This record gives sequence, structure tokens and C-alpha cells, in this order.
Amino acid sequence: MESIAAHSDCPCGSGLTYAVCCGAAETDVPASRGRVTAGGAIEVGQLTPSVVASLDAMDSVPDIFPVRIDFAAASARLVKMSPRWYRDSVFLDSARIIGKYALDMDLPRFAAIADATQWRPTPMIFHTAFCGSTLMSQALAGAFDSVPLREPDILGNVMFYGRSADVSDEERVVWLGRAMRLLSRRYSETQSAVVKANDYANELMLPVLRWQADVPILFMYTPLDEFVAACLKAENRRPWLRDRFRMVRDAAAQRFNDGARFDLGVQLYAEMAAVYWAYNLALYLDAFEFAPTRVRCLDFNRMLRAPTTMVAACGKFFDLAPLPGVDRDAVVAELFGVYSKNTEFKYSPQQREQDVAKLRARFAREIDAAEIFARGLLGIEYPEPGLPGALNAR
Repeated sequence: MESIAAHSDCPCGSGLTYAVCCGAAETDVPASRGRVTAGGAIEVGQLTPSVVASLDAMDSVPDIFPVRIDFAAASARLVKMSPRWYRDSVFLDSARIIGKYALDMDLPRFAAIADATQWRPTPMIFHTAFCGSTLMSQALAGAFDSVPLREPDILGNVMFYGRSADVSDEERVVWLGRAMRLLSRRYSETQSAVVKANDYANELMLPVLRWQADVPILFMYTPLDEFVAACLKAENRRPWLRDRFRMVRDAAAQRFNDGARFDLGVQLYAEMAAVYWAYNLALYLDAFEFAPTRVRCLDFNRMLRAPTTMVAACGKFFDLAPLPGVDRDAVVAELFGVYSKNTEFKYSPQQREQDVAKLRARFAREIDAAEIFARGLLGIEYPEPGLPGALNAR
């Protein structure tokens, strides 16, 4: 991201200078500057005229982004955004969203705005993690007229809220619809918002399709050996994997009718990876069976072998309008020559292939254990050579 002069207008569009707005944050988490009550009044704090105008248009324009819903506190945290901030934010969770001008809103007011928001068909990318989904989102944003929404937390907020036994099926659907309508907003009629969900949100694939059948979904993944290697290559990824396993353990035990096998010790990371990977593939297979014309999958290796072709195929599947005057080949070549989450770091597809080969050799024993475990879970659905519904490049 290019540097921003401290006394220039803040790119979030708040009407303040960068120095006292998004550039002034002492913490990664946006701090609240005010609270909007259920009646629409500003209860505390003072908002700039630009933010007030964006609030008034929140049911149609995405300038105000719902970064988090706190159902326990009956509140939503909102952040002032702009086309540039959406493009430059690698992710949209509270810790990594670039926008820092934030405010809180009482949940009844938030729900009323969401209910008044018109749904517009919005493509979605679901994924297993470590499979190029961020890279695909960045390439689509660089080549097509779209608003990139990478890993919005509110989908996870709604999903975890819906797991509560106290929440009715009707309320689950209502809140999923509210989140989806707000995520579907765009800046112009030619645009389309493109949601790249969090990896743990894959269980929303089927509910999303049941709620709105016109959602095109791309599921991205890697073969199990590469997923295991990616999970094990760094120590800080092992706690991540353990958390993901615990997150899906009960649901996976029901899905595979094999709960006894999931009594894994804290160090059985290869088996945890097998469970998480297999469960997410099973969720994709459910979604594909439900809507085979609206659901496609993409192995990261296919994208790396022909990146421009696969980005174009995804844009076509999502029915995105090309950005005028943009050299798609140049956009893709630049993005695929760096690491997606840190564009200062050079990282080519060829380098990735070499690194993966080394990791396969390093973790050969763990990969073998994971494959035995995953084959036992998926049975005839184990993807050899690949999953059904592969994204067509034609």
C-alpha cells in the first residue's frame, strides 16, 4: 500500500485528515467514536458529517461496514470504509481491517437497516485455508469491477450464534439473510460484491444456497498432503489447527458417524488436519449435490498452472464485469509473483512448488497417517483425482 501523507484527507472518507483518523490508531482494533441508539440518535460521541451521510445510506452503499456483531451485548461494531480501503484490506476482521473510524450501533437499529437493504446476487468463495483463496480474491478485485470482502467476521458471528440451542431455525435464517444483504451492497450497479469467507464458515455453504439459490459459490482447496504440510510447517499453525479441529469435532463426528475416532490426543496434528480437511470437503459435496449448477471447486494447483485462465474462468462464473482498460495478464502476473498476505515478499508459483516438495518429504510420515485417516472418513468420496464440479476454464 502506498504511503499516505499525514495531513491529507483520510482514504476512508470520514472527512478527517489521515493523521487524526485511520492513521492515528494506537491499536489494531478500531476504537468506537460513538454509539447509535435503536432510534437512530447518537447516544455518545460525535460523528463527522461524512460518516453521518454514510450512515443514512447504509442500506444501499457499503461505506459503513459491519465488522462485528456482538449478540450477547446486543450491539454491532461498524467501520467507515471506502473503495480503496476495501481493496487494500487483506482481511476485514477487527484486527486487520484498515479502516479505524468505528462506531457502535444498537442491535435493533442494525437489524432494521439490514432488513431494509435490498439483496443483490453476491458470489462467494469458501475454502479450506492455505489454498490461494486470498490470491483469487485479490486477482478478481484487480481485474473485475467488484468490492472485495475478504473474511468478514459477521458471517462467523451469525454462524456461531445460530449454533445456540436457544436460537430457532427461523431466527438463524433471518440473521443469515441480514448479514448477506449487508454484504451484497456495492458502489455502482455495474459492480458486484465478492465475499471470500473465513475457512471456518464453510458450514454456511448449504444454508446460503437454501436462503438464496442465485448465489454462485467457488470452493477452493488443496490436496490433503499439501494441507497437512501447510498446517505443520510452522509452530504457530499447530494451535490454529487444534482450534479448528475442536471447532468442527462434534459436527464431523455426526457427519461421519464415527465419534470414537475423534478422541485425538493434543499432539495428533496430522489426524486433526485430516478431520478438518475431510469435513470441509464433505460440506462442499453437500452444497454441490444441492445446487450443481451454482457450485464449483478449484484445486489451488490448477490455478497456479494457469492463473490468468482460472481467474478469467472465475470472473465468468461469478458474472463479473471486467474493469475497462485493465491488462488482466499484467494484474495476475504481478499478484502471482508475491505472497498474497504481504506483497513486499516475492513468492512465485515455481518457488511455492519447490517449497511444497520439500515439505512433503519433511512430513511424509504425518501425511501418510493423515491420508489413512481421511480415506477412512470419506470412503468412496475421497477425491481421486479431484472433487466433482471443477471450475471449467472454457
